[in-house]
Amino acid sequence: MFLDEHSKIREARAEDTSAFLANQLSQSRERLANIEGRLRKMKESFMGRLPEQTQANLQMVSGLRQQQESTAMSLRAEQDRLSLIERQIEGMRQGAADAPFAKTSGPSPQERLIALQRQLDEATMNYTEKHPEVQRLRAEVAAAQAESKAAASRPADERTTALQTSPAFRQLLADRDSARLRIKELERAETHARGEIAQYQQRVEAAPMIEQQLSSLNREYDLERQQYTTLSERHQSSLLAEDLERRRAGEQFTILYPAFLPSEATTPNVPRLMILAIFGGIVLGGVLAFGREYFDRTIYDVRTLQREFDVPVLVEIPRIGSR
Repeated sequence: MFLDEHSKIREARAEDTSAFLANQLSQSRERLANIEGRLRKMKESFMGRLPEQTQANLQMVSGLRQQQESTAMSLRAEQDRLSLIERQIEGMRQGAADAPFAKTSGPSPQERLIALQRQLDEATMNYTEKHPEVQRLRAEVAAAQAESKAAASRPADERTTALQTSPAFRQLLADRDSARLRIKELERAETHARGEIAQYQQRVEAAPMIEQQLSSLNREYDLERQQYTTLSERHQSSLLAEDLERRRAGEQFTILYPAFLPSEATTPNVPRLMILAIFGGIVLGGVLAFGREYFDRTIYDVRTLQREFDVPVLVEIPRIGSR
């Protein structure tokens, strides 16, 4: 009966411990799931600005800046190309010497006039006014001036019609249109890159504040996770202990040290009592004798009387013995 009751008590304690740990483990699991949900929602709300994404954001900023620099260089080159094309178009419209159609169809009146004037200046430095070469160059200069005035006096519509028939002019117009489209695309790309750089830069700058907001929640999550792991291990141990208690049905008692009868009496110890009595009597007698001698004020001889009263002794009566 004692064994059965003892086993029941131990089994009940093991079951109570397992139930308590199971309840605590369930509560810890609920708290852990709640913290995980809060942490997940916070990370989703801060997606792209999390501390672990800072390095990726910095790499994106670096790549976008390189792309922006490349786009800016391409934009400047395209703008320079557009300016050159527009100058060429304007030169062709005005009949400038560097216009493409003037180089392909012969020198323009202005270019021919400038060349003849240069030759005339060189000839006048070497020859007189009556020299045939000087006279010929003067005649050609006059003809070139007349031709230039005639070309300048031509109507604008006629000059425009003549330019429209030139393949080089049409090619320049097509190049100008394509250059303008390319410039607009590059400007849009540069604006887009600048906006993305600002966005990623804001993410990088916001990372420390977000990390500070997440640190408390991460700390709470780590503590709860550690507590959950500890409770889980204890619960498993309690389940094993409960199973062992249920299987411990054949528990038995064993006498380790059986009782035995003594061979002689342990008390009283007569020799020790005798020795203690003798020693006690000697001590008590000595104390009594010393006390009696110390407290006895009787005077027995002359020296004692002189020491006590400091007076001279005149007569001493000797002790008279009895017969």
